[in-house]
Amino acid sequence: MIMMMMNALWSSVYFILAFSMTGDDCLNIDPLEGPWVVESGSRNYIDLTCSFSFNKSEVNQLDVKWYFKGGAQPFIQWVPSTGRKPQSIGERWSNRLELTHSSGNSTFSQRVRLRRPSSEFSGQYECKVSTFLEEKRTKLNLIIYDPGEGPKLRYQTAEDGYVNISCSAHSVFPEPVLHLTWNYGQSGDEVTKTTVRRGLEYDVTVHRLLPPTEIPPETVFSCSMEIPYTQFSLREETMYFPGRIQPHASQVSEASTTSLNGQQYILIIITLVLNVLNLAVF
Repeated sequence: MIMMMMNALWSSVYFILAFSMTGDDCLNIDPLEGPWVVESGSRNYIDLTCSFSFNKSEVNQLDVKWYFKGGAQPFIQWVPSTGRKPQSIGERWSNRLELTHSSGNSTFSQRVRLRRPSSEFSGQYECKVSTFLEEKRTKLNLIIYDPGEGPKLRYQTAEDGYVNISCSAHSVFPEPVLHLTWNYGQSGDEVTKTTVRRGLEYDVTVHRLLPPTEIPPETVFSCSMEIPYTQFSLREETMYFPGRIQPHASQVSEASTTSLNGQQYILIIITLVLNVLNLAVF
């Protein structure tokens, strides 16, 4: 009977303590601060900041851990009450991280500076702050993309008159999306796609066979490359001339442009004139 009363008493004490720490002064964590999209090699460093507030009675209980890509083991661990600096864990992060923090009245901010950010550090970052009774987490998905090489647009006329249009991109991360069009918007579903992955990098090629009846002279072929979840996009265009194995000139421009500007028209006209002169010579 006495044991039952003691267990009930301890349960009540635990409930009261837990309830008392769910007010405004309990542990709270802010959204993880940092960039969402970065081009590989474009910056010397990027900063991720985890800020949180806590009850003053919890200061000796705080335990801060950082995780990458949902891993079971943290790559950063910090217990503020020990007075020791935050520690990075794992060879991947060696010589890459600079860890600092600042404190205020019942607040902490820990800054993780990632030096020389590259595609291998693209992924989900998570900051977890815990005490004896609770924990809070905040996450940020960081994309460090590599535009690689491309798009490269080519065409070739076979002996039967069919024209093979192909567009390729190499060493891109994450996997790019390629779109083939002609005559300013016309496209088809019968596009063949080949994807090769080497480590993190993707090589992608799309091509389409067209009968000559669908592509009159001076048709403009276009290929756009987009990298998902980023605003990065490029487009290459070239003009078709029957009998040519591949184009003499092409142009790369931002795919967000919806119409040709004056310089693009001039380039196409010059290309047309040069190819007509070449045909006349032959």
